[in-house]
Amino acid sequence: MINRFIRHMQPLHVATPDVIGFRCQFSLADYQPQMMQMLPPSAQPGQQAVAKRQAEFLAGRLCARTCLEKLGTQQTWISIGSHRSPCWPEGIRGSITHTDQNALCICSASPSIVALGIDLEQHLSPDTADDIAAQVLTREEQVLLSGQKLDTALFVTRVFSAKEAIFKALYPYVQAYFGFEAVSLRCIEGEYLGFVLNKNLHPDYQRGQSLWVQSLNENTHILSLLIQSRSHKATSGVFI
Repeated sequence: MINRFIRHMQPLHVATPDVIGFRCQFSLADYQPQMMQMLPPSAQPGQQAVAKRQAEFLAGRLCARTCLEKLGTQQTWISIGSHRSPCWPEGIRGSITHTDQNALCICSASPSIVALGIDLEQHLSPDTADDIAAQVLTREEQVLLSGQKLDTALFVTRVFSAKEAIFKALYPYVQAYFGFEAVSLRCIEGEYLGFVLNKNLHPDYQRGQSLWVQSLNENTHILSLLIQSRSHKATSGVFI
C-alpha cells in the first residue's frame, strides 16, 4: 500500500559536504488515513488534519526517516514540537518541504553545519503573484523588481520560496515566527539570491547580516536551499 503512495524515493545530491538529502513523489489518490499509524503518537499531526495535509506530512516524514537511517541515528521518526515544528534528534540539523506531489528533506549530523533550510514552491500564476506581492516583498525588493527586466511572477515565487527557506533555517534559533519583512533581497547572482537581515532576530542573527539562498528553477517549481556552516557563516549549498 505504502509503495503505491510513495513513488521515486531517491537521493537529493547536495554538493555541500556533510549534508544529505532525499526526495520523493507521492500520490494523494493512493493515500489512506491508516498509513499515519506508521508514525509514533508523538509524531502524528492529529486526526483533525485533512487528508491532503496528512499525505504531505507523511511523505515529508518518510523522506526525513530515509535521511536519518542514512545517517545511522537510532531515532528515525521526528516528533512535533512548538508551533508544529519538527524536533530532530540531538545533534541533527534538518529541514523538510513538500507540495501536492513532492516531498524533500535535507539533514546533517556534522557539528560544522549550524542551519539548514529547504523549500519547494510551485510557480505562482501572474494573478496570484500580484495579489501577494505586497505581503511578500519589502520596499527594497519592489524597487529592485521595478528597476530590472524581471518576470514578476517568477521573481515573487523565488523571493517567497527563499524567505520560507530562511525561516526554516533560522527558526530553531529564533523559536518564534517572523515575517517576510525580516529580510530583504539585495542582489541576484545567477541562481543565488543575496539577502540581508532587517532586524535582530537572535544573538547569532543580527540586523545587517547577509544570507545567501540558492534558487533553482525546476520546470514548474522553485527549489530554495540555505546551508550555513561554522567556518562560513552564510554559505549556500550547490545541487549537482
